[in-house]
Amino acid sequence: MASRISTMVSAPDPTNQSNHPPTPPSGVLMTGVTQSPSRDGVTSRIVGRKTGSATDLRRKTRIATWNVMSLAGTGYQVAIAREVARLNLGITGITEARIPGSDCRRVEDVLMLHSGGEQHINGVAMLLRPPFDKALISWQPISDRLLTATFAHRHGRLTVIVAYAPTEPAEDHTKERFYDQLSAVTQSVPPHNILVVLGDFNAVSGNLISNCGIVGPFGSGSPNDNSDRLLTYCGMHDLTILGSWFRRLDIHRWTWLSHDGVTRKEIDHVLTRQRDRGLFKSCRTYRGAEAPANTDHVLLASDMRLTLQKARGRKPGCPTPFDTARLIQDTDLQQQYSVMVENKFDCLGTLPDDVDSSWDSFCSIIQSSADAVIGPKKNIRKPWLSSETFDVIERKAEARRQNNNAERKRLHGIFKAKAKADREAYLKRITDEVMLERC
Repeated sequence: MASRISTMVSAPDPTNQSNHPPTPPSGVLMTGVTQSPSRDGVTSRIVGRKTGSATDLRRKTRIATWNVMSLAGTGYQVAIAREVARLNLGITGITEARIPGSDCRRVEDVLMLHSGGEQHINGVAMLLRPPFDKALISWQPISDRLLTATFAHRHGRLTVIVAYAPTEPAEDHTKERFYDQLSAVTQSVPPHNILVVLGDFNAVSGNLISNCGIVGPFGSGSPNDNSDRLLTYCGMHDLTILGSWFRRLDIHRWTWLSHDGVTRKEIDHVLTRQRDRGLFKSCRTYRGAEAPANTDHVLLASDMRLTLQKARGRKPGCPTPFDTARLIQDTDLQQQYSVMVENKFDCLGTLPDDVDSSWDSFCSIIQSSADAVIGPKKNIRKPWLSSETFDVIERKAEARRQNNNAERKRLHGIFKAKAKADREAYLKRITDEVMLERC
């Protein structure tokens, strides 16, 4: 069986990115239309919505999981969004995000969902790029270790769960509570949905081939208590550990590299239903990916082929926001709008006697004229993290490849200082613009 599974993988293509910013799915709660310097959020949830025309995705879609150590620092979210875009990742499950509260926000061209507790510990997040941000139907923050989201594809639904399991030394009741919650969330997923579980399970798969299809011929590591819990969970829900089915070099297998430079393990995993294993064409780590924090984990990505379905537009009954600021400032546009409204009323003639019909006619004229002349309001996102600051991330990645931990730590301090200065300059610029408008 293993010989029929492709092990050919391609490096991430940084040039394969869209130049157009994605439109946020209807009903998503945002924290702003610019890069938000704020790091806290409030609980939010997207309710189900209708989907429309299908998006044909015949190219590979990359889904990944990554323990980044923290996204709570200044500029960390912007930096990770740019790194995700550079690596061309569609869905990225983030563990140890350390962002308090739960929220859904736009960070540059990436839609970020996160679920956390009251303090800067644990925390999970999900980063979505096109077409997944448009195919998002609903999402739910479960705890500071679990988050789930559902997407529409041409033949049904795709459900993705992000999980961050307790470490091996954690107390048994903490592990049991986590797996009880994870099992309940998994059980609630309809059986016809494609299911993908991304996360840091702090457990190896072991190299013993399972008779029930949980572990493939290329597992690794010596099993421990966390491994037993992971395998039990997979057996209960008919899941398989995807990485164990692909032959890989060790440098493309290890997801956790200890700071001692010797200990290396595969503890981050991509899980899916055994019946859906054929959708995935590869599963390997990318050592070139660099997080803003000095994480000791490596990004794990898997290529899959799936045809998604995007939203048709705004939800019925939601008014279209027009660019009224442009109308107020542009006198020529005001004249065009006035002429068009006047011409449409002249063509209408006498209004109906019924009040409701008259009101509908009036609204239709105003709406159609605004659509034709003013146009919708455009949300222009102004980046506040400078390119010079983001270049420090690339230098950190080079230091990591050279095993120069001292240089990597020094560059981490430089990034934090530069990001803080960029944010202060951005806030000052906004304040100056507001003061000029008032004068």
